[in-house]
Amino acid sequence: MHLKRQASGLYVVSSGGPPQVPSTTCSIQLDTRIDRRLINLFQRLYRSIGQAQAGGFKIRMLPRRGLPMKFTFDPIEAWTMYFAVLIYGAAEAALILDLHNLGRETKLLERSIFEYLCVALYYSKHPREADDELLAEPIRELELLEALGYDRRRKRFKDVAALARQLRLKRPGQVRRLAKYKNLHRKIGVVKAGIRTLGGSIKSHYALHYRVPSQVVHGTVLGLREVVTNQGITFDSRQKNPNVVLWTISLYLIEFLRLQNRVFSLGFQASITQYEKDLTQLTQLV
Repeated sequence: MHLKRQASGLYVVSSGGPPQVPSTTCSIQLDTRIDRRLINLFQRLYRSIGQAQAGGFKIRMLPRRGLPMKFTFDPIEAWTMYFAVLIYGAAEAALILDLHNLGRETKLLERSIFEYLCVALYYSKHPREADDELLAEPIRELELLEALGYDRRRKRFKDVAALARQLRLKRPGQVRRLAKYKNLHRKIGVVKAGIRTLGGSIKSHYALHYRVPSQVVHGTVLGLREVVTNQGITFDSRQKNPNVVLWTISLYLIEFLRLQNRVFSLGFQASITQYEKDLTQLTQLV
């Protein structure tokens, strides 16, 4: 699929979308409670996300005010493409886990996909911050190398430190802004700001789509009730209704497709509308 050319730059043409993985056999008995129509819709949704990026995306060659960077991505397009790849893989993994009786583990991916969506929506509304974080790569890598105790005498450390130092000299204002992006409350604020674009109550959306699956992610006492039951400790990860998590993730996939359509001018609106109708018809599953 070729993306529409825009006046702000050129396209990089890539060959096809996600790689084709050879089929394999599995001896695990699949969860037959999952509705086949939901499975088919779910697959169409995440594959559409992959197909939307199959034509590549736009790059620009711009001076970076003294920074040694030759090629520059449009920040919103770059982050949207990045999250498209992450969401595609996480959605496919979620389907595999749910079908293979690992519903509790599927909720880990549900939370990740929701966070990817929210951050992508946030960056789409805040291009300066999206650009700041792209250029912050050497500073972020240096922070990670220092936390890992990486040998400062190694060439990699010296190269990254030199780039970070140059960034601080050339872009002091940007570096000051980057410092506040690391704060945990800031990250939660980004997720909530992403939720705001979805409409409805931020408080309830945040609690339902972020905090509930987080109980499993962080191993809280509220997640304990799924493991310790009246019958004793269970290693069975299956959920009472395995359709719920896939239906919920489908909502996120539709919203991300809407973002892709807007950012890359794909002309997907008719398909998105049909996906919404198809998902609405499956509401009785949840």
